[in-house]
Amino acid sequence: MPIHRPDTCLTQEQVNGLPVEQNFRLRGTDTTRLDTLIDAAFAFALTMLVISEDGVPNSFEELTAGVMQLPALTVSFAVLMMFWFGHRKWSRRYGLETAATVIVSVSLVFVLLVYIYPLRMIFEGMFSFLTNGRLPWRLSFDSYSQARGFFAFYAAGFLAMSLLMSALYYAVMKNAKLLLLDEYETLETRHQQHGWIAAVVFSLVSIAIALAAPIQLVSMSGFVFFGVFIFNLISQQLHKRNVEKLQTV
Repeated sequence: MPIHRPDTCLTQEQVNGLPVEQNFRLRGTDTTRLDTLIDAAFAFALTMLVISEDGVPNSFEELTAGVMQLPALTVSFAVLMMFWFGHRKWSRRYGLETAATVIVSVSLVFVLLVYIYPLRMIFEGMFSFLTNGRLPWRLSFDSYSQARGFFAFYAAGFLAMSLLMSALYYAVMKNAKLLLLDEYETLETRHQQHGWIAAVVFSLVSIAIALAAPIQLVSMSGFVFFGVFIFNLISQQLHKRNVEKLQTV
């Protein structure tokens, strides 16, 4: 099925003939050049994430040092996949290609490429803190202001990407009638949108801690993001109840 544009309205017959995944009709199963760009950008970012070391290890000690970076690499990979899967789900479910969604998606690529290095650095610092320095953290600061700036910069990257994902769902809700979303699809769309908005809120909290909290608590700005996952777990349970209520009506 072709990607939907807002100047043409889907017919009910077209929507009824769409493939279904997890009770959601997929309006964007065709791969577009924009989807290819997004996938290529994430693949490039993952490559940069993996090869950001000095080079191939030449000794067992260097190999061991590289292995000790695996925890940070793993979590960084998971965060990137969260955003990639989020955009993939959005694209497949709605297939909405407008000037606004193209700009937002391209902006997501730009922020991703800027965000990749602080992403890995923040998790190296987290694992170094949790292991009392057993796992190394190569970044150092010359002043407290640099430390605040680093944590704020990381949070700003997460904020920007979450805002952009929220904007994509805003565009869907704005075109909900043209997309012929049913009650379940509308409920699911709002659930996804609220999850990204929650990520925006936690990012703002993280920035506030990084810039305004006592210096002893600045590192806590990174741990704030675990709240996103806790929120999503709770939100998912509430969403299931809402879906069950909808199905009994």
